[in-house]
Amino acid sequence: MMRIMTKPTAVALSLALLVPVASVAGKAEVANADPIVAGSDWRAIDTTMAVAPGSALDLSFLNDAPAGDKGFVQIDADGDYVFEDEPAKKVKFYGGNLNGSYGIDPTHAEMVVIADRLAAMGYNVVRYSSVDQNYDWAKGLMAKPTSTTVTLNAAKLDNFEYFNALLKARGIYIDMDILAYADFSGVPSLNTYGATASKYLATLMPDGIAIWKSFASQLLSHVNPYTGLALKDDPQLMGLSPVNESLLYNASFSDANFNNWIKTDFNAYLTGKGLPTVSTFPTSFWSPSGVRDLMTAYFTEKQFAANGDMKSYLKNVVGVRAPIGGINYINDSLANYWRTQADVQETHLYNGLVNGRGVFTYNPLTHPRYSTVFDPATAASYAPQYGSSIIKNYIPALALGQLYRKPFALTEFNQEFPTDGRDELGLISSAAGAYNGWDMMNRFDFSSRVNEAVNEAPLGGAISFDSVTDTLATMSEYQSALLFRRGHVSESEPKFVIVRDKNWVTTHGSATENQDQERNRMMIPHLFKTVTVYADHPAAPYAIYKITPDLTPADIEAGDIPSANEITVTNAMTMKEVAETFIDALDDGGLKASMQDALDDDLLVSDTGELVFDLNTNTYLINTPYAAAAVGTLDGSGYELGAVTLRGDLAHGTVSALSLDDEPLDESGRILLAYTTDAAGTGEYEVTSGGLTTYHQGTLPTLVKYGLGEFKLDTTRTPSAYKAYKLAQNGVRLAEVPVTATGTTISVPLETDKGYAFELVYDPVTGTDLTAPTVPSGVAAVSDTAAKVELSWTKSTDNVGVSGYKVYRDGTQIASLNGNVTRYVDKSVTGLTTYHYVVKAFDPSGNVSAGSGPTAVTTSDLLFKEQFESGTAAGWTVASSWGNFSVVSNGGLVRLSGRQLRQRRLQVYGRGRGLDELQRGGQDQSRSVAEPLRQDRTCSAIRGQRQLLLRVLRQQSGAVDAPQGRRRHGEHRRFNLVDAEHGHAASV
Repeated sequence: MMRIMTKPTAVALSLALLVPVASVAGKAEVANADPIVAGSDWRAIDTTMAVAPGSALDLSFLNDAPAGDKGFVQIDADGDYVFEDEPAKKVKFYGGNLNGSYGIDPTHAEMVVIADRLAAMGYNVVRYSSVDQNYDWAKGLMAKPTSTTVTLNAAKLDNFEYFNALLKARGIYIDMDILAYADFSGVPSLNTYGATASKYLATLMPDGIAIWKSFASQLLSHVNPYTGLALKDDPQLMGLSPVNESLLYNASFSDANFNNWIKTDFNAYLTGKGLPTVSTFPTSFWSPSGVRDLMTAYFTEKQFAANGDMKSYLKNVVGVRAPIGGINYINDSLANYWRTQADVQETHLYNGLVNGRGVFTYNPLTHPRYSTVFDPATAASYAPQYGSSIIKNYIPALALGQLYRKPFALTEFNQEFPTDGRDELGLISSAAGAYNGWDMMNRFDFSSRVNEAVNEAPLGGAISFDSVTDTLATMSEYQSALLFRRGHVSESEPKFVIVRDKNWVTTHGSATENQDQERNRMMIPHLFKTVTVYADHPAAPYAIYKITPDLTPADIEAGDIPSANEITVTNAMTMKEVAETFIDALDDGGLKASMQDALDDDLLVSDTGELVFDLNTNTYLINTPYAAAAVGTLDGSGYELGAVTLRGDLAHGTVSALSLDDEPLDESGRILLAYTTDAAGTGEYEVTSGGLTTYHQGTLPTLVKYGLGEFKLDTTRTPSAYKAYKLAQNGVRLAEVPVTATGTTISVPLETDKGYAFELVYDPVTGTDLTAPTVPSGVAAVSDTAAKVELSWTKSTDNVGVSGYKVYRDGTQIASLNGNVTRYVDKSVTGLTTYHYVVKAFDPSGNVSAGSGPTAVTTSDLLFKEQFESGTAAGWTVASSWGNFSVVSNGGLVRLSGRQLRQRRLQVYGRGRGLDELQRGGQDQSRSVAEPLRQDRTCSAIRGQRQLLLRVLRQQSGAVDAPQGRRRHGEHRRFNLVDAEHGHAASV
């Protein structure tokens, strides 16, 4: 049963009806928005990174470890993934993307943190993107080639293989691009083609193909010392893309030498076909020209030759056993035909691109909420980007091109920070994907900065693509992973097949423009599963047929379907008329009547009955025995979904209930509840002018929009035996939530004052919790500089769970920490002073342990330790991945390269927002410079836009002797700075 219970007052209902119109406008048009700060509308939350083991937000239990223990991933007769040793059990993969070319790799200890977090988010696959980069600012596994024989970067390779071993041990599989962004400019035969992307050189030119093969062979054949297997022999490798986003008709031919080469090759092709040659070749496929149809046929031949050759090489020469994908960009009928050559239909799609860094500008109207895509106001106000349209950026619409009996892998998707509705995209896309039988989904990306993957970072992080630094996207990933992987949304059987003539597609440039022409089919993926085949079908280049029981898979594959099965859809129809045509073609009279009645009420109801898109309210509803959710417009309305009722008080968001124990919700012993609202960094603000919004990032702590939702469950179990908890972002139970029982119905308030996540557990034994946690033991305090004291202790235990720890200094509480944290750094101390610390633990019911015995410590007299005199830079890293440095002993020069420091600063003593950061041994070396310390002198060496900065601190008292490698109070030293590129030096 699914029922919408609107709010009782007429005034409230009228406001709700206005919401869809307002929603498409994005954030309000204002000249200057006030910075967002904590208050009644926005609440600071705990964003501790490390997930508490066994918590409701630790989904690592979904993974069978190690990855590959069931044999290689294979493709069954239905076109689905299965394991070699379990051929009857279909497998779904869900995960993120990792950049394989970090400027600075994570340490082994940081890799463990990242691998644990990936597993905790329910990921059973990661896709490596751009492992081949070989630039100074982004170094991957390929050293910059100078010939067609590639050399691997040994240090990067070792880190790569160590991390893969960590993933394998956690049941996480690997999907990978071989070639993406490598620099071929060092190869004499290829360096004459200017900025032409290597992926096109590899697709077209013999030396480019040779480099491609050399890299693939070495990378896939190298034996990982941590697993004892080469990737080609390791069933952990579940997918491989020969090249990332390489479609020839999207290449630039503006470089004169490249244009001349391809013109010559194109003319050779034309001559071979008995066709006239051309005197000029367009700089772009999209430029007006009279040869687009010929270019389409030429590019098809070239694409098939290159990808077919590489696929054969990988399978037959290298010995790869994983399925081969690729051609993973753009989703028109030509690109999808090219994907028929691969083992997997792999593609990418975003709800528009922001690509924001620092202060950036975007247009909210380019990224409409998915819940509003069918609202006429959305289409009227939509702002195209790069020639896009709503259908081209609508992930569920990818199902209209889904190939028959071939795995479908969406290896990149996202709606980026800070656009409104990015939490909607996760649930709507994963539900639609599960319904349409998709096999893999990978959000792009997890994190682009090592530091932000392991430590708390301001909301939004360094790049707008990153999900782990966006608390809204992170919660969306938990919802999506559970929904997609567990099979809690039923897959539909194909009801219709689209047949395209493969000869027409490969000889008509307009085959790249079909999506806009066919946009009135956008509702169909919410009603039925359709599949697409390419066949010899010259009589009708495009036709739609219903699938009837008499058709065999061979009939469908060949497009050999009786004309009586054809349904007529024209581009002039409205979306609703197209939906009516599909429904009217059904042979099941009962299903036809129920779906048509729903459509008459502006409800798109899937043929399984589990998914409903309410076009009246712009709300997407999920109603299965194991999962319930309301997505989009909430506005206080109640949504009755089977045994569950969900309500959210804010205008937009998501409310969901997902079974964690694979039992129906009314029988489940553990349920993850979520109410996503909105998120902001402290002090963030936006300025909107002329339809464009400029975003200014805030700081920690992260804030969430305050909302009050409700979850009701008509349970089959004892209502009084349920308990509920508010969760931190890492799953720690922060506080108990009252559960109200009325008859067989329980009610749980979803108050987002501490975050989006809640846990409901069934425990008929436990009554009121009066037991306090055990006393924290082993409290230790260390001070190695005057500016800080480092505390550590052994974790307490509790019958329900430790919510957190309170830290006291000299009897005054100075910190309250997450229950999964057992370290604290006190930076508000002064040198040569004795302090006494006590730690107490508390649980969700507010029970507090006794205090640990006071631990005394006297702060050091050392200002900081840099160990420059050691003569090496061991232990120091450039945390932001920009720049390089070295240290020379015995009064030598501190050398800093300026090549990658354009408009940037390197601060030796500490960190600053927007500046490059130095870390010592992975620990933050920043400090507040409080009196009596002062900044003594600053030296800058500036050439053009390069600036190198070193600051030396001193105290106003007299100098004292110091051992080598330390700075004591009052001491200052002379340093030399060198601009290595220009030879300019300066002294301090």
